[in-house]
Amino acid sequence: MEDFKKIFESRYTWIEGFMRNVRRYGNRPAMISPADGRSWTYRELDLECNRFANALMDAGLRKGDVLMMQLGNCPEFAIGYVAAHKTGAICCPVSFRFSPGELAWSIDDSRPKALLFCAPCRETVEHALSLAHHRPEILLAIGDGTPWGASSYATFIESASEAEPDVIHNIYDETARLYTSGTTGHPKAIPLTSINEVLSAHDVMIHFPMSYRDVTMNTTPWFHRGGLHCAGPCPAFYAGAAIVVLPKFDAKTALEYVSRYGITFLVGVPTVLGSLADEQEEAAHDLSSLKGIVTMGSPLEKAACIRYQHVLTPNIFNGYGTTETFWNTFLRPFDLPEGAGS
Repeated sequence: MEDFKKIFESRYTWIEGFMRNVRRYGNRPAMISPADGRSWTYRELDLECNRFANALMDAGLRKGDVLMMQLGNCPEFAIGYVAAHKTGAICCPVSFRFSPGELAWSIDDSRPKALLFCAPCRETVEHALSLAHHRPEILLAIGDGTPWGASSYATFIESASEAEPDVIHNIYDETARLYTSGTTGHPKAIPLTSINEVLSAHDVMIHFPMSYRDVTMNTTPWFHRGGLHCAGPCPAFYAGAAIVVLPKFDAKTALEYVSRYGITFLVGVPTVLGSLADEQEEAAHDLSSLKGIVTMGSPLEKAACIRYQHVLTPNIFNGYGTTETFWNTFLRPFDLPEGAGS
């Protein structure tokens, strides 16, 4: 029994699931970013994540350190998420809508070793660092130009090794730290372990169901639990599916991507579904690849649900949950429209 426990606790990790897909589906698409024309197979994604992971470790990041990311939905978000798993670091995505004061508070709370941020957040980050007591040792900027005291992400990983990092993993390692909205005060940090993330991925794989044959697009912010763990990078890469990156929601673009890339699962809040239905009624995009649309984040009214089932797909899913627990309740197509709003 002790041998089984040792193997189970060291191998039933999220990163082992990802590496299984690199081995099995190395030439299959893992991530598509139409906005900038980039794409990665599982093998290519693995190598880029290794470069980032090794560059971070060469710069001093170690297991248990925090990689904070203030990013929108972009390829580097997904790369940072996987790279953190590879290094044994804690991936801590924070809202790109944070004010400088909120970001400073989060920096002092989590004390990240590294902070990865995008161009639109540069002024917020600069202001936040002037307010925070803690300053990350590694500052990395995505995009053109290198601001004060930060390195370019592209330059940072350019000459790094593509070898798999030598790190011992455990299912009880903290692998992600998400901040709640802070509606009762400061944002609150919620720690998630590797086994939490594995079971969240299995939850999606069972309930949709989702597999390596699927292509997903989550239009909600990935720094949220629902963005990261509902058909986002966590379950998609664990299942061997492909994700399509949509940096900013636009109904016409989203539905064009469904037809172009054969998207099978689309995720968005009810207002997003409303915009998609408006666009579909006007332009009639080919949505034949869709297996389902998942909505969450606010109440789904019965009349709206019926409209979406008629205009978009009969397979509407509706989930409600928390950062701590993921889904608390999940309505599948056979529960709707009767269960809408319940």
